[in-house]
Amino acid sequence: MSEFLSTLVDGLTRPAAYFLHPAQRLFIPALLTSLIMAIGAYFYYQRKGRLGESASAKSMLAYLFPKRIWTNRSSVVDYQIIFFNAVLYVFLIGPFLVYLALLTEGVMHFWISVFGEMAPVDWSRTTILVSFTIAIFVIDDFIRYFQHWLFHKVPLMWNFHKVHHAAEVLTPFTNYRNHPLETFIFHCRRIISYGLVAGTFLYLVGDNISLLDMFYAATARKVFNHLGSNLRHTHIWFSWGKFMEHIFISPAQHQIHHSDAPEHRDKNMGSMFAIWDWMFGTLVVTDEQLDLRLGIGDEQNKRYRSLWGAVTAPFVDTWEMILRFPQTLKRISDRSSLQPPPQ
Repeated sequence: MSEFLSTLVDGLTRPAAYFLHPAQRLFIPALLTSLIMAIGAYFYYQRKGRLGESASAKSMLAYLFPKRIWTNRSSVVDYQIIFFNAVLYVFLIGPFLVYLALLTEGVMHFWISVFGEMAPVDWSRTTILVSFTIAIFVIDDFIRYFQHWLFHKVPLMWNFHKVHHAAEVLTPFTNYRNHPLETFIFHCRRIISYGLVAGTFLYLVGDNISLLDMFYAATARKVFNHLGSNLRHTHIWFSWGKFMEHIFISPAQHQIHHSDAPEHRDKNMGSMFAIWDWMFGTLVVTDEQLDLRLGIGDEQNKRYRSLWGAVTAPFVDTWEMILRFPQTLKRISDRSSLQPPPQ
């Protein structure tokens, strides 16, 4: 019982780790770099006269932290989901680390069974860590894009991803506004990508590097977090320009991803690299600042304006989908029977 209570306390205090861990998007220094970029955007738009209505009366503080966004009901749900998922995460993190170690070892033994034992490559420790970091960035980012694509395209998965897209305003906390089941799948994806890359590297370099070394090298993603990643989930428009937005996803591009406009649906699904969107035809680059309406439609948004709704609505939609499945099959069958036979 005492162990359970200790785990529960860890879960309740875990949100503080979002601000203290270098690999987290909300790491305080990463928030500060985003704030500096936002201040720069404020002075730029002020000089260009593009702050919107009442621009002359709008102070920098009011521009950066508008009350209508930070106290919005949608934002309150963001804060609640962070705490709700934090408790669940603590119960899951132990098993996830075990599965990562098992998959890593399994991948390494797979390569041994296919190619046999080999002498470790003669690379320096620095070269190994840099190579691993680049490999995990690219491979994990591609798998993340593919997972995101599935969450948009597969109706069953979209039921749960809607929780994130039902946000009607954006703050950095919206990044963590995910249904617990989506969070679980997110960590499963990380196990797969990290396990595949780590197991392959351990096969190639042998004892020259440990799994723990690789784990810390992977946190180099924190560099990305210092490049305005927190501005993705804000009202502050920050573009990298058309050329760079074919390579990296800018904050403005991700805001477009949250738009409920038909032309923006299922666009800009990349996390760090835009090249996947470019390759698969889902890329939208920014031209000028857009006045976006966020969410998934007013009627749908209403269902997610509480923690209870955000947690239960996806299961309700999934159950209704199951009940409609026989009718769906019948419609498909009827439609195919009406098709003329091939000549």
